[in-house]
Parts: sequence; structure tokens; C-alpha cells
Amino acid sequence: MRRPNTLELFLLEFTIFFSLWLIYPYLATLLSALFSIICFFLLLFTWIAERIEPSRVPGWYFSYMWVSVLAPLVAAAAYQLINWAA
Repeated sequence: MRRPNTLELFLLEFTIFFSLWLIYPYLATLLSALFSIICFFLLLFTWIAERIEPSRVPGWYFSYMWVSVLAPLVAAAAYQLINWAA
């Protein structure tokens, strides 16, 4: 099984979070914030640990984590933009 590239992962996460925003905005607010914050701190701790003692974490891990931090935020911004324009 091949590993999805970063764009595919972003589109998948964006679609899931954006549809959640369209159906349940309150739940989407909580999950987007929670998911982004958890992924950001995991990314931060992993990056710090990698700088202290290299553990050969593959490079795609960091790009996947950045996508997991940004996709819910971009979905929230897109929903707010659509809501504001309507």
C-alpha cells in the first residue's frame, strides 16, 4: 500500500472537516481546535526531540503533521468566508 502524498492528505482532511463545518458548526469548532492544537504540540515535541537526539524520523512525518495542523484551520476559514459572504 502506498503512502498518500501531502496534497491528497490535505484534501481528505479538508473535506472531512469542511463537511463537519457544514453539518455541525459547534462540534466542528471544538474538533478543529482540538485536533489542530494536539497535532501542533505533537509536532513541536517531536521536532524538539529530533533536535536534541536524532531518531531518524522520516521527513514525510513532519509534512503530514503540518497538514494535520493546517487543514482544520483552512476548513474553518473557508466556512467562515462562505458564511460571511451569504
